[in-house]
Amino acid sequence: MKITYSISKEDLWNYNKHVLYNNFKGKLNLVLSIIVLPILIYIAIFYVANSKIGALVASGFILVFAYYMRFPYLKKKVFKLAESGKHILEEKTLEIEMEGISQVSCCTNGSYKWNAIHKIEMTHKYVFIFVDQVTAIIIPKRIFKLEDEFILFYNTAMKYFQDPLSGPVSTSLS
Repeated sequence: MKITYSISKEDLWNYNKHVLYNNFKGKLNLVLSIIVLPILIYIAIFYVANSKIGALVASGFILVFAYYMRFPYLKKKVFKLAESGKHILEEKTLEIEMEGISQVSCCTNGSYKWNAIHKIEMTHKYVFIFVDQVTAIIIPKRIFKLEDEFILFYNTAMKYFQDPLSGPVSTSLS
């Protein structure tokens, strides 16, 4: 099965949010930056100023600030990465075969055997083919004309991923 597609900055941002919320390292990073920081601020202010109320107010402010500033900061960072790494947003051709996945663009050419794929996940808008714990090939649903094509793509990838020797999945769409 072969597809030609490109991703947008928003796709890259949505992928990063997906990893942040669904990956252990992402969740740990979120917890450390949003919860541990206010606790440390509370302890520091409590011991320096000896004021529980002042420490509580300051740590509450830091919690809210950290939560609401974390995502705009990360989004800005992801967009900057997308702009500086032109190959990220360029058009690609991806082919799923019994041996693995190959991806070709104007600047890159690479392939992964199925045993090198970490996992494959599908959301209501994307298929993510993880090549390690946090790096994935992002396939947006919008590149498919029909929902059935999107599901067929995912099922084909999963079939090979789970059992690469099982042979091809029927790729005919009626």
